[in-house]
This record gives sequence, structure tokens and C-alpha cells, in this order.
Amino acid sequence: MQSLETSRFRLRLPEEPDFPVYKAFFENGEASHFYGGPLRADSAWRVLASHLGHWQLRGYGM
Repeated sequence: MQSLETSRFRLRLPEEPDFPVYKAFFENGEASHFYGGPLRADSAWRVLASHLGHWQLRGYGM
């Protein structure tokens, strides 16, 4: 897995186990407003899958 780490921060690729965090974020309309939310769980899953796919295809992403 690719990652970037400092003493206080770790940036890494998204993974399937991140789905509960995506789901909670997109259920919150205020938090996800500028990202297209609020979204149902199935739509939040599609966002995660899209992010995973973008990393696989392009080698970078959100």
C-alpha cells in the first residue's frame, strides 16, 4: 500500500474497510453538502468504489 506519513498524519489509499466512514460522512447532509450529499448507503458505496477504481486506473485520486 502506498502512503505518506509524518509524525502527526498518515495519508493512504482508500480501502473497502473505510466504507463505514464514507457511509457516515455521506449520511450527514451538512458535512457532505459540497461532495454531493446527503447520500444513501448504496450511493456512498459507489463513491468509495469510484475512488478505489480511480486509484487503480490512474495511480492517484482523492
